[in-house]
Amino acid sequence: MIDAATAREEIEYLHNNPHAKWLRESLALAKISYGRIDYGLRDSKPQVWEINTNPTIIRFAWADPLSEAQRRFREPVRQRFFPTFQAALEAIDSGTNPSERVRVKLSSRQQRKLEIEKELVLRVRARKTLVSQGGRLLVRLLRHLRRAV
Repeated sequence: MIDAATAREEIEYLHNNPHAKWLRESLALAKISYGRIDYGLRDSKPQVWEINTNPTIIRFAWADPLSEAQRRFREPVRQRFFPTFQAALEAIDSGTNPSERVRVKLSSRQQRKLEIEKELVLRVRARKTLVSQGGRLLVRLLRHLRRAV
């Protein structure tokens, strides 16, 4: 449950970053340069649950389970977090020209997984198109029937 007290605690955590050194050491030990560590405290000492190397940073409003009141409590946290996060991303930016291509070598296994994913995306798009066309046809039919009545 997110309330005003929880939001204040989150802001204080962001401001003080009490486990920054431990987090950096844990990531270095795991040889991970980017990720989100999920952890808890036991006897006031942090303990890792998992390190997610492909973390979700922000949820779309439609996927966020928080109520409107909870979102309002959390807004100051977001206002503090996102500029700091953006600055961190900009600090590690390589400065590569975005119009230049970066060559990436893929193993044959990775290449096959990519091809399978592309095929899946095409099938989903085709299905959505078919469903949306069927939906439009149904709407036209219902309008026609309404006028006929």
